[in-house]
Amino acid sequence: MENSENAEELGGVCAQIDMENISQPPAPGDPSAISDLTPREREVLLLLACAASNRDIGRKLGIAERTAKAHLTSIMTKISVSSRTEAALFAYAYHRCIARFDTA
Repeated sequence: MENSENAEELGGVCAQIDMENISQPPAPGDPSAISDLTPREREVLLLLACAASNRDIGRKLGIAERTAKAHLTSIMTKISVSSRTEAALFAYAYHRCIARFDTA
């Protein structure tokens, strides 16, 4: 009985939250560095946003898995992130900006 009361109370609190005014947490990295990426690095970053592995990136771009890893290392340095996960979050958050550079 106590659990159902807690659930109802929590539901009431959640209903009071204005979901439209909740901002998303900032993405890691430096979005101004997107312009410093080479066209190939932008391709790699966009694939990373889709959760592609180094092997998948290599196959898709016709490069060695080791080359894909080297591109990711360079990308991570340029956009100021310290992990592949942060790079993937960055790519997901800024994928429109990254893709726009390739069409400009």
